[in-house]
Amino acid sequence: MRILSVFSHGNEIAIRNTILGKEKVFYNDREVSGKYSFFGATHTFEIQEGPDWVEYIVKVGYNNLGVSANVWRNGEMLVRGLASSCASPIPPKRQTNRPQDTTNYHHDLV
Repeated sequence: MRILSVFSHGNEIAIRNTILGKEKVFYNDREVSGKYSFFGATHTFEIQEGPDWVEYIVKVGYNNLGVSANVWRNGEMLVRGLASSCASPIPPKRQTNRPQDTTNYHHDLV
């Protein structure tokens, strides 16, 4: 079942869940995160958009209308579907091991 679709910078972030409690987050129809949860979970992933790496955080939970989500892109809230107690303005950044850009490095000549 589709919970939410968000379009940002020409890309679609879709959140789906199954009756067995598996939440899946898709980026342009490619699964980027999946977790089992009955009360909601937080999904974090990084994706390259053009030359930049972008961090998305998707927090799935319940509001008075049912299942909903908050979505952040690089700390900026895109969608707020959960209560304000679940909507911290800037979620904590995680440490990643993504590839380093080595195209603009400087070598000292000895």
